[in-house]
Formats: sequence, C-alpha cells, structure tokens
Amino acid sequence: YGLNYALLRPMVKWEDMTTLAVGWERLGGNGVIAVQTPLATLHRHNSWADIFTTTPVNGLRDVNVRLMQELPDTGFAKTPKIDLRYHDFRAARGGAHYGSEFDADLSFTVLSRATLGLRFAHYDAKNFAADTTKLWIYVEMQY
Repeated sequence: YGLNYALLRPMVKWEDMTTLAVGWERLGGNGVIAVQTPLATLHRHNSWADIFTTTPVNGLRDVNVRLMQELPDTGFAKTPKIDLRYHDFRAARGGAHYGSEFDADLSFTVLSRATLGLRFAHYDAKNFAADTTKLWIYVEMQY
C-alpha cells in the first residue's frame, strides 16, 4: 500500500511586522490506516484543540489561513504578538467534512527571559469528534 503526504504553505511578510500564510496539507489514509506524524506534531500544525493528534483512518486534509501580527513594545511587554489561525478539516479519502477550528494566541516577553501568553482554540465539529474549546495561560522561560 502507499499513503501520500503533501504540504503547501506559501507566506508573505511585510514591514517585518505582519505575516500572512495560506496552507494546504494532506495526510493520506486508505480507510484502514493513515499517515501518522511523530512526537505530537499535529498539535503544532493541525490546530491547538488537539482533535487530530492521531490522523483519522481516511486521512486529513487541512486548508488553513494564518495571520501573525507583531505589535509595538510597551513599557512592560516587549515583542508582543498576536497569532490568528483558521482551519477547515476534511477527510483526504471521501471528503467528509470533519469540522473547522479558530485559534488565537497573544504573547509578549517580560524581563528579557520569560514569555507570557494566552492561547485559545475552538473546534466546531461536523462529522468528527465533538465541539471542543480550550484556553491556556502559559509561561516560557529562556536560559
């Protein structure tokens, strides 16, 4: 058997502050098995609600749009940015509409070593899984 994988994600960046990307990704499936990615990379690429941590047996087709905007520094917050994403998910085999998802992330650096962030994900189920909403407050430290 053979399963296909394809990714197309052109990006445009202007003024060193705004990035717009449009993506199409296809993880093939034959109804029994599907392309799987290692180390939970589907969280990074196929939305933050973690609906697709395992690729469904009919595969996954993800059409997405991403807008990332860097914002001006404030006295407290350095390098603030907002990252907005929209995904439309369908089966790679058969085309069933799995659902869609909206993701948003706001982050900024403080004390030059810590990044604080607020991340939101909302998956609207159609024919796969259930409606899911998640919210994270996170801290990343650099050493």
